[in-house]
Amino acid sequence: FERTASVFRFDPAGEKWECIGSGGRNPPSLGMNYLGEFFSFDSDMEFHVDVPFYRPVRLHHWATGGDQGWQGVGAYPKYYLDNLPGVLDVGRGSPDWGIFYEHNQFPGLFRNSFLACDYQWKSATTGGYAKPGRLLMFSLAREKATWKAELITVAQPKKGAVDANGKRINFGVVDVDVAPDGSLVVSDHNQGIWRIFHDKSERPVVPGIVPEAKRSNGSLLSRLLESPQPMSEWGRMAEKHLLGQDEDLLGRVRSALLDPKRPLTQRLRAVRLLAPGFEELPGEFLQRMAEDPEPEIRGQAAWLLGIRQKKEEAGLALQLLEDEDPFVLRRALEAQMRLQNPSAVPRLSTLLGHLDRFVAYAAMTALAHHPTKVIQENLTTEPGGIMRALVATNIRRERAGPEVVHSLVAILLDRVELGDGDTTREEHLNLLRILGLFRAEIQQNRKLTAEVHEFLLKLVNSEDPGFRWEHVRLCGEYDVAAGFAPILGMLEKEKDGVTQFHLAGALARISRGWTDAESLRLIRWLLSTQEGWFAERDGKGLQFGGFWNTVVNQLAGRHTAALIVLADRLRADSDLAKVAYKAIRGAPDADRVLLKAFQAAKSDADRRRLIGLLHEVRSPFVAEQLLGDLDATKETSQREDLIAALAAQPLPAERGDLFVKGLLEIESDAAVERCAARIVADGKAFAEYGDGVKALSIGNWNGDQAVAFRLIELMSIYPQIGATLERALQTLHVHQRPSFRAPMQVIWSSVEQIADDQAWFARSFEVNGNASRGVLMITCDNEFEVFLNGRRVGEGRDWGTPKRIDVGNGLREGRNLIAIEGRNESGPAGLAVILQWTTAQGAQTLVTDTTWKLSRSRPPKGWEKKGAELGSWGIAVDVSGPTSNVMEAMSSFMEKAPLHLPEEVLEYWQIWFREKFGHPWIARNVITQAEVLTDANLHKLIAGMSGFRGNAAKGRKIYLQATCFACHGGLKGQAGSLFGPPLAGATQRLNRQELADAIVYPSKVVQDRFKATEVITTNAGTLSGFVTEQTNEFVSITDVQGQVTRLPREQVKAIRTQEQSLMPAKLLNALKKEEIVDLMTFIHEMK
Repeated sequence: FERTASVFRFDPAGEKWECIGSGGRNPPSLGMNYLGEFFSFDSDMEFHVDVPFYRPVRLHHWATGGDQGWQGVGAYPKYYLDNLPGVLDVGRGSPDWGIFYEHNQFPGLFRNSFLACDYQWKSATTGGYAKPGRLLMFSLAREKATWKAELITVAQPKKGAVDANGKRINFGVVDVDVAPDGSLVVSDHNQGIWRIFHDKSERPVVPGIVPEAKRSNGSLLSRLLESPQPMSEWGRMAEKHLLGQDEDLLGRVRSALLDPKRPLTQRLRAVRLLAPGFEELPGEFLQRMAEDPEPEIRGQAAWLLGIRQKKEEAGLALQLLEDEDPFVLRRALEAQMRLQNPSAVPRLSTLLGHLDRFVAYAAMTALAHHPTKVIQENLTTEPGGIMRALVATNIRRERAGPEVVHSLVAILLDRVELGDGDTTREEHLNLLRILGLFRAEIQQNRKLTAEVHEFLLKLVNSEDPGFRWEHVRLCGEYDVAAGFAPILGMLEKEKDGVTQFHLAGALARISRGWTDAESLRLIRWLLSTQEGWFAERDGKGLQFGGFWNTVVNQLAGRHTAALIVLADRLRADSDLAKVAYKAIRGAPDADRVLLKAFQAAKSDADRRRLIGLLHEVRSPFVAEQLLGDLDATKETSQREDLIAALAAQPLPAERGDLFVKGLLEIESDAAVERCAARIVADGKAFAEYGDGVKALSIGNWNGDQAVAFRLIELMSIYPQIGATLERALQTLHVHQRPSFRAPMQVIWSSVEQIADDQAWFARSFEVNGNASRGVLMITCDNEFEVFLNGRRVGEGRDWGTPKRIDVGNGLREGRNLIAIEGRNESGPAGLAVILQWTTAQGAQTLVTDTTWKLSRSRPPKGWEKKGAELGSWGIAVDVSGPTSNVMEAMSSFMEKAPLHLPEEVLEYWQIWFREKFGHPWIARNVITQAEVLTDANLHKLIAGMSGFRGNAAKGRKIYLQATCFACHGGLKGQAGSLFGPPLAGATQRLNRQELADAIVYPSKVVQDRFKATEVITTNAGTLSGFVTEQTNEFVSITDVQGQVTRLPREQVKAIRTQEQSLMPAKLLNALKKEEIVDLMTFIHEMK
């Protein structure tokens, strides 16, 4: 399974490729040692620290055919039998390039060790660099089929160390190389180049770099076999120089390889010298290598046999499969991965049960190169052999059939018993992995599934942490109802946060089996996470919150009833509340719970989040309470929030003018837009609002003049919501701009994607004159039934192909009603309509938008004719973003709407104002036109900064207003996300040119870990964010706002990385120059 990161071998022409191994996460480079074995210094994402799957930084041995366990979203534990463990865990670190040391200047311990740069350690929470870097050495020794290592720190800065200029030495080491004299040359991102040499004297003198070749005196052959650092370019040139001095020298190298009296190091070096000509080596030469007493020589023979792939040497390759040395055996098995000799299958099957894990793994991978039928025909009776044979079928993507899986798993359940002297701990863990890998097949058999449930429950409370971890996980995956109570008990007693996370994740997957009391216990525990370890994000990975919220989202959805009972314990500012309130939204008492939370919210951000939820709960009780709160407060931001919250509520007739009045009071664009949308939805002209609005005034303007002035002013201030404001102006003043075309929106009952959700929509509209023709373009994800003036005119069940329906005869002069019933099966949901007709006055259009009425429950009989006059109706929700697939399906019927209000629209309404009221529209002082910097000027300004001498406090305000923290973090008390690199230290990491490039041209270079992921659904929907769950059943993706969307796997068509930066272009161009200096000063001082 090739995936990031994988290692490939290919020929010089680039035509023949083979995958050596996969499953690395972030290995900057590979090192190859004296036996041709590959190693890398690798890390999981530091942003995943404290997520259950996070593994420490480690040294990997890339055995051929191996899998290092990284899965794109998360990693496998090292004991899974379908991946290999690391050689050595290091802890925290930031791996960079490395190299094998094959020189003599340093002591013998350094010889054949892997030197690796550990760049400055990153803070898991901020992504900034928290600790100085270091140069590490992994001293390696062969251990059976693999390697063991000892970690030694070669160099790191002393505490408080500074360079000659007084600059702190961070030792941000990036790459290391070996100089011709054997000293080390290390590149440092901050301080340049370091040279490290070995000298025991008290006052060492820095030596010149004198190549080893100039100090060598031995014979030509000895010099060749002992020449240092053969993988370096200067080492290769030295070899080439020596070989050029004697045309028979390579022949003597062959003899040296077979000479048992020569040092083994020289003989192994001979292998490397001969390897480029591997195809020309005589067969009898390899025969002698394969019979050599030294296992390293036999292992190299096996490797050569594999890459030669000669049929006449198949017997010799089979002979090596009988070798007793684990290293040779692994190499012989790796050769079989290339040779794929059917005669080897019986031996491969036998070796599946080998006690050395790397040998058994290599046998499994070699077996995977043969058809599943052949694998099954050669099954052994040993549990280890059966389990690895099953994994082999999975590796080759030709899994054993359900009946075979059922019979083999039944055998395994019978034979693998903890406490049985014949069962090892490894076998037990391997069986648990098999139960996870083949769950889909197992669950097709009820009896076997019941046996698996019983097996999992036996050790769910095991004292062995590995057993307990896997039994708990599988209880969740298998939805073991009887596992809920014991896992809940463990959760309540557990003190370790990571283990609690794991236990809660398993409970989130269990869909049944709890009592009301147990559900309440779980929610009480969940409420406790609002404080303590889960709430404290310092030291945790930046993406910890996204993964944890995915679990909370599932728990809240399953235990909503208990959540409502204890809802008063929710803290509005907690991450839990963000998820919990959404789960509560659909409950019978949602209006009271959400209202209470809204009234208790202490911050603007909390109130505004709850406003969005209150918009989906239409309730006279909520309206009454919010109106009371509005009348009782004079605080501007609170009044704005209350008016915005009331925009979706049914108001008494005497308060119907609230939103017209609100336009003159409020300033926030979100609240303004909600008021304007409600005015359009109500559909009343200014004169219909009564005397309450006649007293409104702005300067010298009163009544309808003041409202018209304000709406045009708001269009100037907020062009991004200009279309809604224009519609409000047209509605109030019963005047439509001749070329006005309302932008179509996709509408539904909620931005949430709920399976089997239904929604009913109604919209009344006027037809001025006799309609000569009418055409309805409509689609709904997934189904719709549409009525026009009470008559059914069409239906649809394929959202991807919008219907075009002729409705000319169904339209009538005066009031008309379109009514639609929609249903969502799963995934994205949304309705899109364009209704066009022509009268003597010209063409007219009606589209779906937030002026449409919505009912979340089936309306009373006759609603097709009466619409919102019958039942309880609210306002439709714009879901154009999450249901972009519907928008795209309708694109052939639509004109592309501008992102902002065109200037000619404002000009039209200013002329209209003068003609209607007899006075020109003159902007107040609140409207200012800032000088906009070009990209080139902004780039020049940032690149030319010699220092950062602005006002950091003012810069912080700009940073907050521009919502930079949403992606980059960096503000105390403001949670960041994972979508942008941390800016702490950015002015030190990047030179001015790089800094200017990153800000002005954000998509020029986007680092891989900050590229968003795009999930494409089977119905052409698109979700953007980062994947926080990826299993055989579900994919969860978290967007920039922290919204978690969970999709069944069968609804996911593709997952791909986006190349475009999420940072908008021209983000800072409208700022004044001094504001940009202030902002850069704040970033420079950011910790």
